[in-house]
Amino acid sequence: MKHAMQLTVHDTDTFNPGQSPVLGADQPLFAIAKQLQWALPDILGDEKLVLMIKALHIEDKMHQMIGKQLKDSGWSNIITQAQVLTCGRAQYVPDEHHIKRTRYAHQVSLVSLYLLQQRSYTVYCSSVQGPPESPEMWIQRCRSDNPMFLFWATIMDLELLMCRFIRSLREGDFPLYLQVCDKLCSSFHVMDLTNYARWLPVYVRDMVQLPQKHPQLYAEFLKGNFFVQRSAHKFSLISKDQGHGGAVGLFENPEALALFMLAGPDCTRCIEEFETVLDITTSGTAHHEEASALQTKFRTDVLAFVEAAEHLGNPFNSGTELVALHTQEVMEKGGYFSHPATRPACPVCVTYYTAGNFAHNQHSEMPECLHLYQQSCYTGTGSKAGSAQRNSCLIMKLFLSLQSRPDADMEEFFRYENLPPIYSPAPQKPRIIGSSGTGLRSR
Repeated sequence: MKHAMQLTVHDTDTFNPGQSPVLGADQPLFAIAKQLQWALPDILGDEKLVLMIKALHIEDKMHQMIGKQLKDSGWSNIITQAQVLTCGRAQYVPDEHHIKRTRYAHQVSLVSLYLLQQRSYTVYCSSVQGPPESPEMWIQRCRSDNPMFLFWATIMDLELLMCRFIRSLREGDFPLYLQVCDKLCSSFHVMDLTNYARWLPVYVRDMVQLPQKHPQLYAEFLKGNFFVQRSAHKFSLISKDQGHGGAVGLFENPEALALFMLAGPDCTRCIEEFETVLDITTSGTAHHEEASALQTKFRTDVLAFVEAAEHLGNPFNSGTELVALHTQEVMEKGGYFSHPATRPACPVCVTYYTAGNFAHNQHSEMPECLHLYQQSCYTGTGSKAGSAQRNSCLIMKLFLSLQSRPDADMEEFFRYENLPPIYSPAPQKPRIIGSSGTGLRSR
């Protein structure tokens, strides 16, 4: 990594004297390069080289963050019932296996949730006695009183933040890009995405200091030159890592790299000659998603999402409990108060991950509240509650399968237990329930 950074500085100074060298990397490589900058300030310091985290990787992690909050909430079932995505694709969207598909699903979800929220406000206005509250005051009150409302309103905020991030890329709006990255720091921290919560503030700090350290580079970034535009269409800028994504993996395979270097110019020449013969010219600068067919499809998917959500129950009208839309299972009261989507970011924890604390006080003691944030409230594959739930489902399936067997012995089936002994909630001297079912006995 050090050699690559030195080559970047040397080559930029050789071919473009006076220009500030810029090196983009994903988060793991950015962390290594940043530590090298701190260790070698005279050779690779902030004044010598500008490091950037690739925007496509930030969007990828943002999708994973939203999907982590939406897991087991019933969102994937609504996407499937609305036929926005197939069942298999909808199950993998929260884990972000396809950026464009995941982005489209969240865009449909954002517009649909907004319509559901407006319908809930209409119901409130028609049922209240006297003058109704303004929409802003009503939303603020429901956020504080209703955990279900707070959860889905927070999902809307994150999806809107994702759309603002995409807008900053497509329009080349560097101030908006920095503003969204700054807001993402606390969200990554709350969702326990430690690496991005730790290094994204460092990246934002470096970008904020560009006017003082690299004023010419900052002026170019303000013009939108920190992204790539391959066509004359509006709203079509893409990040640089996405612009050269076709070359990923070529440098690891010498044969593929040689083939690409030999065949690439000829392929480009053939395409140019073909376009010249057919006289292919782009008429207008409209974005390709402005076509009527795509607009109709988006409108159909939004209406289908709203209908499917109202069939399961409008999440903004679902009482005062945080429940899963597809199973109506209620989260425990202590659970939803610690749920990542229903709690604000702790200022102490966010400050702990700022650039100054991490750069100069790497071995400082972790704040006590940070441990509370890292406790998972999901019944995932590694938790005891999740294991008990899976075992219960297995026992139920085995029990139902016995109904079709006339020679099945029910007493033999219930002779053995699948779960370990359960500890009682006694605070001082814990007791256990014996597996033989004889009752409580001292430990």
